[in-house]
Amino acid sequence: VGSHTSIVSHISCSDNGRFILSFSQNAGIVDGRARDLSIRVWDVEERKEYRRLLGHSDDILDACMYRPIHGTVVSVAKDKTVRLWELKSGIQGNPVHTRLEDLDQKLTAGRISPNCRYLIAATDANRLISLDLDNGHILSQYLGHWANINQIAFVGDDRFLSVSDDWSVRLWKISKNDSPEKMFFGHTARVLCVAASPDGSLAASGDLQGHLFVWDLHRQTMLWKDESH
Repeated sequence: VGSHTSIVSHISCSDNGRFILSFSQNAGIVDGRARDLSIRVWDVEERKEYRRLLGHSDDILDACMYRPIHGTVVSVAKDKTVRLWELKSGIQGNPVHTRLEDLDQKLTAGRISPNCRYLIAATDANRLISLDLDNGHILSQYLGHWANINQIAFVGDDRFLSVSDDWSVRLWKISKNDSPEKMFFGHTARVLCVAASPDGSLAASGDLQGHLFVWDLHRQTMLWKDESH
């Protein structure tokens, strides 16, 4: 079985459970291992690597099965490109034209919506940007975080969460409105990760101190906090 040459930091699964996608974020040289900018596709039934997708020139931020086109993978990276890959052959088409290339800011995080219609990207100017993947146009820019944005998670197809070094968790709606729909406070350290429940009612966030918070997204309240990490 082949293996990544850098830390595996992201895994996603196809809807039918047949394939697993893995890649390295922050894929610099670690313990003498070479930088790995590949997306690996694993066949669960055959228990082996199915395809190795090569083409991005900087750290990969997100990759998933592209639902509008069966048998296709979509990915976004810090090189500011969005790419579609034909899973059967491993061949990549031309990068999807988006306005990301025009930004003078670096990307720090990115997430593709479950329906593959939207991309949310975070920049090193502490700004969030939403793009329509159908036409590559920027829909809106979202302001509010005052420190580095570490991760993004979708809540359904049209809302998303962001977490930051500013200790906050923020909920946004994809629209012309550039202000957060709700904000959640309680962390006392950099918030590094976030995830939402499938029904969109709950979210969990984790911070640098090892604390896990669970939030009620509807009532905008903290349900509980765990400090066992």
